[in-house]
Amino acid sequence: MTKTKDEKTLGDANNKPSFNSSKQIFKSQPSGNRSRVYQFLAAFVLGTCAALPFMFQLIGRNVLQGLLFWAVFGISTAMLAGAVYFLINHWALPRLKTYPTGWKVLWAGSVIFFGIWLSFNIPLVVPSLEFLALPSFLSKLLYKGSAGILLGLFLYILSLWLVTTPIIIPAAETTHRNWRVLKYTLPMIVIWLIYLLAYYPGMMSADSMNQWGQILSGNYVDHHPVFHTLSIWLLTRVYFSPIVIAIAQILALALVAGACFSFLETQGVSRFLLGIACMIFAIIPVNGTMVNTLWKDIPYSISVLGLTLLIAKIVFSNGKWVESNLSRTLLGITAALVLLFRHDGLPIGLGVLALLILAYPQRWKSWLIAIVIGAGMYFGVRGPLYQWVGVQKSTVLAESTLALYPMAAYTQPGRKRTRC
Repeated sequence: MTKTKDEKTLGDANNKPSFNSSKQIFKSQPSGNRSRVYQFLAAFVLGTCAALPFMFQLIGRNVLQGLLFWAVFGISTAMLAGAVYFLINHWALPRLKTYPTGWKVLWAGSVIFFGIWLSFNIPLVVPSLEFLALPSFLSKLLYKGSAGILLGLFLYILSLWLVTTPIIIPAAETTHRNWRVLKYTLPMIVIWLIYLLAYYPGMMSADSMNQWGQILSGNYVDHHPVFHTLSIWLLTRVYFSPIVIAIAQILALALVAGACFSFLETQGVSRFLLGIACMIFAIIPVNGTMVNTLWKDIPYSISVLGLTLLIAKIVFSNGKWVESNLSRTLLGITAALVLLFRHDGLPIGLGVLALLILAYPQRWKSWLIAIVIGAGMYFGVRGPLYQWVGVQKSTVLAESTLALYPMAAYTQPGRKRTRC
């Protein structure tokens, strides 16, 4: 059966791709190629930077060693670039399918920047780069910059793995909650009490002695936060010795830290890893000694840790945790403690509440209640309570500042000094 001319024309039109479809194919090919070119360039740069810190250790002092260096450096760069390219295409990008492009670029750029910042702020020993005949500052810049990019790459892989790994929450999440906290708390209490026996009845410095003298005389000066001084006074009503303060700090830090570990367990973190972290947290000397020291920094740090735990509960529950009145009250009191235990705690306490309002504006009622509770406690302590006990304002900073001017004038270069 023969086809008419019109049928043949229609058939050819159906078999040929349309102008729009061919245009889309033409556009998609370069886009995919450009994406692979960018990925290859990124892998090459990162691979080169990853190889540099190690290869700088192999730089030789003669021609033969120099040739060997460049050969090994080229092979290492190629291998690391291939590993990074494989990592980007087959591990990172599949995990980031649901994230927008701008967010992915910001994430990668931020961790690389942080890695470079760390490399310039930690004591890295720069090897001798005389063979490359580079200026000293350029050698340091090249070495520390490449080490920072390598560190940033490691942080990127670690953060990506932590963020994109699904969390498996145990089925019996709320069973034996008290025991879950105590199993982390009790080891810390036992170990820190052993530290206390070594430093019995606790450690004190000049600042501690100053505050101890205030509770003996009843004359309170707000150079160190009087709220902390009054806390010492209250605890010493039980037993007049620094050991009471040390025990109170041990119990408070152990309970807050135990609650943090317990919360991480409810979020699916391995109990084995949490056990190791808990023992390191308890044994590390800085914690064992500081928790037995009578400084305002100790209760302040405990309050900041507690505030961090509350923020984590808010974030992981998408703001639902703060719906109860108990949670709002706890948030307000904890923020007030951060403000009261140190004079410079104001930005942290207020800053956290401000960021929570911006992050979860639909829960404004909860934030308002927490702010009212925190502000009531803060101004109640620094207002009526301070007036009742007769707190005096400190003049130490003003006097120290005034003394700097004659010292600076006396040490000014070129100034003639006369004897009195």
